[in-house]
Amino acid sequence: MDNITIRPALETDSEHIITLVNDAYRGASGQLGWTHEAALLGGTRLKPKHISESLQQADKLILVVEGTESILACIQLENKVDHAFLGMFAVAPESQAQGIGSQLLEHAEQYCFKNWNIHHLNMLVVSGRDELVAYYQRRGYQSKGTYAEFPVHLDVGTPLVDNLMIELLEKRYAFKPE
Repeated sequence: MDNITIRPALETDSEHIITLVNDAYRGASGQLGWTHEAALLGGTRLKPKHISESLQQADKLILVVEGTESILACIQLENKVDHAFLGMFAVAPESQAQGIGSQLLEHAEQYCFKNWNIHHLNMLVVSGRDELVAYYQRRGYQSKGTYAEFPVHLDVGTPLVDNLMIELLEKRYAFKPE
């Protein structure tokens, strides 16, 4: 998929983003893709309040990949001044393994550099997701060796396994001007 449209999310995209993220992370159709975490976490990954809060904050941006009938992927960026935090990265299960996620991630990284002058990126991943960590490592992210308990208080799911942790990944990127 060479020519995709990436744009900032609108309030009218909220329901599509919620469905996409919940399907990709925990839904039955998500198990068709390789990024699901249904064996590790239960419950809803994304709720309307999360989207509403993100779309209203000046230091956050959600980017979406627009398909002909729906949103195919999304990622949230948060400007933390000295670094950007990337999260809520999801690709529709039926659209995975087509390069959409890689293009969106690269676009998000470029956005952080060009618009926020940030080239230090952080993200959290659920531990035990070796294939996901490997995906990010192929794109220059490195484990910082920093782990924390899964943040149940954020209301993004309920651990189904004991001692579920999240891991901090980091990328320092030297962008080349276009």
